[in-house]
Formats: sequence, structure tokens, C-alpha cells
Amino acid sequence: MLFTLQFFSAEALDNHLTAVQRDRELRSQIEERKIRSDAAAYEEAKRKAAFEKLQQEKARAEAEVPEPLYFSSLC
Repeated sequence: MLFTLQFFSAEALDNHLTAVQRDRELRSQIEERKIRSDAAAYEEAKRKAAFEKLQQEKARAEAEVPEPLYFSSLC
């Protein structure tokens, strides 16, 4: 490989290295977006789980109220 690189001009080598760098930057940006998207999905799942837990606690608390008191408080 070293032997074949001797035939490339400095400009061709610079172009190749620039293309490699650009490719790595694009891959890095894609990976960064994926990580941010995964983090956002995780946070959304946490919010939904907390909301569902709150709803269950609310339903459980309402179920524990004795019926006569429950209906008298509605009137």
C-alpha cells in the first residue's frame, strides 16, 4: 500500500482525507441524533409510567373510600 500511495498526488491524498473526515463527522452526527432520540424516548416512557402510576394510585384511593361517604360527598 505504501508503494501505491507514492503515485497519488498530494491533492488527491488531501481530497481522500477530507472525504474520510467528512464521512466520520456525518457518522458521528447520526450517532449523536440516535442517542438524543433514544434519550427522548426514554424520558417519554418515564413520564407515561409516572402518569399511569398516579392514575392507579388515584383509582386505588377512590376504591378505598367507603360507599356512603363517597356518594354523600357527590351530592
